[in-house]
Amino acid sequence: MKSSRFQTGRTQAVLSIADQVLSSLTNLVVGIFAARALGVADFGAFSSVFILYTILVGGVAATVGQVVVLGDYGDRELVERAREGIAFSLILGVSCAVVIAVAAVGIDSVRGPLLALAAFLPLLLAQDSLRYGASALQRMEISVLSDGLWLVLLVATFPILSVLDVSISPASAIFVWGAAGAFSGLVCYPILWSFTSRPDLSAFRRRDFLGYRFIGEYVAVRAASQGFILLLGALTGLAATGSVRGIATLYGPLAVAMAAAASFGAPLMRRVPPHRRDLFLILLTTLLVGVCALFSVALALTPTAAGDAVLGDSWSGAMDFLPAMATQVVFAAVTTTSYLALRLVAPRSTLPIRLWTAAVVPPAFFVGYATGGAVGALWGLTCASAVQAAVGSARYLQLRARGTGLAHLDG
Repeated sequence: MKSSRFQTGRTQAVLSIADQVLSSLTNLVVGIFAARALGVADFGAFSSVFILYTILVGGVAATVGQVVVLGDYGDRELVERAREGIAFSLILGVSCAVVIAVAAVGIDSVRGPLLALAAFLPLLLAQDSLRYGASALQRMEISVLSDGLWLVLLVATFPILSVLDVSISPASAIFVWGAAGAFSGLVCYPILWSFTSRPDLSAFRRRDFLGYRFIGEYVAVRAASQGFILLLGALTGLAATGSVRGIATLYGPLAVAMAAAASFGAPLMRRVPPHRRDLFLILLTTLLVGVCALFSVALALTPTAAGDAVLGDSWSGAMDFLPAMATQVVFAAVTTTSYLALRLVAPRSTLPIRLWTAAVVPPAFFVGYATGGAVGALWGLTCASAVQAAVGSARYLQLRARGTGLAHLDG
């Protein structure tokens, strides 16, 4: 029996990694295609809408996904929580889509891509909830199927559009990407979704619902940082948003790896013997930081011709932001692992820390912008990331010294 559980756990871990790779490749494919097919300003419009999507999908992951993955449920209850998460995501997606569609009427520069996002947003948010439910249920093959289908559809569609010499706009790029994602989710929903029973969404109406603490933490940190990238575009033009999104696209695989560590690291950590959990945390942190550093060096040494082949006209602008982004991802790696540990040993302690450190972001952004323009603004966000990493690590070390570290966590 023990051997069987070990094999299942190892298989799910491999599938989790495969799913994150597929998700990363999907974002990479659409980002590179858009950068090459669109001009600098149009890529900025596409990037602004894509960043808005990442903010919303991250909010769903915080509200629904983290609770499902971290919760201590029985098998039957876990299935119900996963279904409820998908239903809640659909409802939330419809509400957000209506708001986006109304707002798009008054924003000429991104009206088309905003409307394209609104058309598919409910199904895209539900698709992400499906992934978290599959992870918690140890049915990662469902998530792999969905993300794999999304990637295959994109890889098949974009070359066809190029061969047919179809004119690509920010709206059409978002439409193709969104349609592929929506279809990939629809194929897999019936595996977890029961169409004959009505989900119980009462948990989401409780004021003490743990997901609301996670969403508060997410908005204060990750969503705020992404929001300031949108603000940067409003201050300096869409080209700046496109440049930041271009460099972020190249770092996409690393961002997804960190997201995987934050989302799926908890179940894996519980399988590690208690006396080895701190070592596992150190090794995970070292691995993420090392990979980030090597990746940044590789980007810095990339010839201009090769860069232009990847990002088109957006390459030169993206390289202006490379030093700041390279530093920021290192701090993000440390933040990811420290807060992973905090969520396991003291999940309700992360929100006050996140809120306190989030107060650093606005002044850091504006001071950076005032002293160095768009690049300075990104350096300001990098300094804020350094503060978040330092505070999170210090708090975990404090808890560990009190005897409430990972070694004392119940399996």
